[in-house]
Amino acid sequence: DIKENSLIEFSIEGNNEIYKVYKSSKFFKNKDELLNFQAPNIDYIIFLDSDDYWELNCIEECVSRMEGANVVWFDFQPEIENNFKKQFKTEMEVLDCKNEEIISTKDWLEICEKKKYLFWFAWQGMIEFKSLLRSKLKFIDKIIHEDHHFGICLFSSIEKIY
Repeated sequence: DIKENSLIEFSIEGNNEIYKVYKSSKFFKNKDELLNFQAPNIDYIIFLDSDDYWELNCIEECVSRMEGANVVWFDFQPEIENNFKKQFKTEMEVLDCKNEEIISTKDWLEICEKKKYLFWFAWQGMIEFKSLLRSKLKFIDKIIHEDHHFGICLFSSIEKIY
């Protein structure tokens, strides 16, 4: 049975940089569709670190905001063990990004320049897959702050950020 509001994991065979793909259970009308599903066309990609999690509706919320954007960039809420209280500002709080709107790369650069704050991006957003392919970006293994390098290069190579 397909569990409601779950993600279905698919392994991708062949010479691929991406080896697992997840689809929302809402995509499939019935079990037969799931069993006969072939390698997917990828519209969007979203990364997740092993020590992080998404809210249940995260992917659906991102997809609904992707129209007209190359990236949906979202904030996070730290959930730290032992009732530890958040004692730091998130990247979006520091950059004072409060409005839900599409901004240009130039707007993003001006925000970063004004705040003089380090920027990173990896797991806190959804990327239009075609934009990622066009940028030819890749994570570089075994370097420090790879999310800084990746995020700056990605945001510099796209046109519209939500």
